[in-house]
Amino acid sequence: MLASVIIPVYNGAATLERTLRGFLAQRMEGGEKFELVLCDDGSTDGSPQILARYKDHPQVKVIYQDNQGQSAATNRAVQDARGELLIFSAQDILPRNRQFLSRHLAWHRKFKDDRCLTGYIRYPEELVTTDFMIFMRDGHHLFNYNDIPDLDNIDPMRLYAPNFSVKKTRFLQAGGFDEAFRYGFQDTDLGISFYLSGLKITLADDIDCLHYHPLNLEGYALNKRSFGRLFVDLYNKQKKYFEVCCRPKFTINDIFIYCFRFLINNDLFKRIFIDIKYCEDKDIDPLYDLYDEFSEKVFKLPKLHEENNFINNKSSSRKYWYKYVFYGALLTFYYYQGVVERAVEVGLLKKHKFDLTPIPQQLS
Repeated sequence: MLASVIIPVYNGAATLERTLRGFLAQRMEGGEKFELVLCDDGSTDGSPQILARYKDHPQVKVIYQDNQGQSAATNRAVQDARGELLIFSAQDILPRNRQFLSRHLAWHRKFKDDRCLTGYIRYPEELVTTDFMIFMRDGHHLFNYNDIPDLDNIDPMRLYAPNFSVKKTRFLQAGGFDEAFRYGFQDTDLGISFYLSGLKITLADDIDCLHYHPLNLEGYALNKRSFGRLFVDLYNKQKKYFEVCCRPKFTINDIFIYCFRFLINNDLFKRIFIDIKYCEDKDIDPLYDLYDEFSEKVFKLPKLHEENNFINNKSSSRKYWYKYVFYGALLTFYYYQGVVERAVEVGLLKKHKFDLTPIPQQLS
């Protein structure tokens, strides 16, 4: 079987060479073969020059297009893919071992029916050097594999684009990635489409890769706000899933924020809205004030990584949990801020007074 590794590229010069070498070093078994199909989506950082060095490589095919978004670049690469099986990856992904591709193929050979197969995405330890990256690694805030009851049939909301495989016919039958989702939720949307068509998604415990994408709180919080906006578009498109298939039943008009549910500081806890429901007679200005006060206290705490006490979701001190919970609360807040903004714009919620205060500089 020929497998096509699909990699969209946009300004990925910092990691692209490592990614290409990692995939080209893969070992295949039993006459299996693979190709790399990359689509550069109008990069301006030197990525095209890196890709040009592989123009004569027999296993590499490169396509160039004007910037149209990650989903469009992925779909364009699929068009030129010759493989029966598509393995989706990214410009900042490194296979964790040389059997990464062969294991994808081996799992599909074991299936009696068509499946979508996904694996784990982890952060390399050399990137986990800041408080926030410790939080991202241990909190599974971006790639969440916690509490999956059935690895053979996982929630479609946990299909992550940088590491999954599916037959090309099934990808095309699902319509590919919806290019309206330029970046973010395109994989969730596809996962829901697979689910509604009866295609199971299986999580393989022996297929994992490393994500060379360092994050900081300020930048990721802005992304969360953007993702919140995109979620409303996803909800509008996939109402059948959210209103019928998803449990518990989701109703966009009952948006709650549980930003502070687990705060440890008792003095602040007594003054916080446990459930904040967005409605016309309620303002969120007090919430911002509480964040300001909370931030001042949290940023006086010692660095998490200096004493290395925060490993595998466990800490030897309450103060470390305090800072950890702050990160989660703030990101949740910005996510739902995006949800409400977009819901108001498209008419799912009545107009609200909403403060668009930027993230304080101290968070960066």
